[in-house]
Order: sequence, then C-alpha cells, then structure tokens
Amino acid sequence: MFNVKKKTNWFLTIFVSIWVIGLIFIIGVISYGLITTPSRIDDLIAVLIFMILIAFLAIDYLRWQLRGQEIIIFDEAKIEIKNSGTFFTSRTIINYFEAENIEPDTDEDTPKLIKFWGIGGGKIKIEYLGRRKRFGQDLTPKEAERIGKEMKLEIERRK
Repeated sequence: MFNVKKKTNWFLTIFVSIWVIGLIFIIGVISYGLITTPSRIDDLIAVLIFMILIAFLAIDYLRWQLRGQEIIIFDEAKIEIKNSGTFFTSRTIINYFEAENIEPDTDEDTPKLIKFWGIGGGKIKIEYLGRRKRFGQDLTPKEAERIGKEMKLEIERRK
C-alpha cells in the first residue's frame, strides 16, 4: 500500500478560501431576501441552489488541497487506486493481468490549467486495457521513479 499525499498549493487555497467566504456571504444575503420577501422565491431559488452547489464543490476542492491523498492498495488479484480527503472519491480498479506498463512520466498530455488547479495529471502512469491512469501529481521525479519501481515489482510478484 502506498499513500501519496497532496502537497498544498497555498496560493490557490487562500484564493479559493476567500472566494468561498464571499460566496457564503452572497448566499446569506439571497437567503435573507427570500425569507423577508417570499414573493421573490420564483426569481431567486434557482440562483440560490446553483450558488450552494458551487460552494459545495469549492469546499470539496479546499479539502483536496488540505487533506487530499492518493492511496494505492495491492489486493490478492487487483490494484486499487483511490483519492481520499474529499467528499467525492474516485476509484480505479486494475486487475494484475490487465496492467501492461507502469512507469514514471513527465505528463505532457494533461493540460497545464488542469495541473495548475491540481485536479488532474500525475507523475506515474499505469497503462491497462489501452487506457492510461496517472497519479502522484506532486511527486518529485525521484519519488515517482522509486514508487513506480516498487509498484512494478509488486505487480510482477503477484501475477
């Protein structure tokens, strides 16, 4: 089992935190308006629901920045890669016989904007069934090399 912790991007974390505080203030103003003037419910309820949804997603992003980690678990017959530290966890399961290649990679495929926001990409690439799964966004090349080798050995041992 490997735990790859997310390194916090403090610039983005502070920016999104300030943005969420402002959004919560706006949600409070709209809610107060709806309570004091119920005749406006038809006009503002969709806006309020949309803002609450956006605030929820932004808070989830903050949780990923502050507590996020990618967990790689080796089971009897499969590798499980999952994200934790967020409300929405993603999980990828790869059977050992499906894994074609594991290697450190510079990740030129993922758009820079996605990598900047920390929501995609990675320094280790697993190829399986014609697909690619990347993880380890914040690994150094040395760490990616070490983890990639250890994972490759573990898969070879279990095949």
